[in-house]
Amino acid sequence: MYRGFLISALTATTLLAAAGAPAIAGEAIDPAVSEDRFAVLVDAFARNGDGAALTSLLRESHAIYDQRSTAAIVRMRGWILLALAQVGLPADAVIFALEELDTGHDGYLVAAAARALRSSAPRPEFAPFIMQAVGNMRYRDDAVMFDSY
Repeated sequence: MYRGFLISALTATTLLAAAGAPAIAGEAIDPAVSEDRFAVLVDAFARNGDGAALTSLLRESHAIYDQRSTAAIVRMRGWILLALAQVGLPADAVIFALEELDTGHDGYLVAAAARALRSSAPRPEFAPFIMQAVGNMRYRDDAVMFDSY
């Protein structure tokens, strides 16, 4: 079901045009979209507050990640998490941030997940995941920048 994702009719024309895709409401986004256009699309979702669309892009089985390098997937998923931090992390996206904090070893992606989690209501249940992330990232000094894709 998540192999292609559909955009709501309200934002389809604007978002697809921004991504360089045909402006037909409900049309699936081309999984071979360039990273630059992907970033434009994610930014447009964030500007429109479309947390559901952003969350659907986090699913690892999404076709958008097919035939992409690990580094590209890290950048893409990190950018989505940063967009979710802007709009507020939806309840159904919390699991993606927690999973990254629990098992992640890439500084950019773990930092993006932490920032996304920070945009949600604090809960004591998050503490073990944050502590796990601290342990996972120990001795890994990675400089990260979130200014642009």
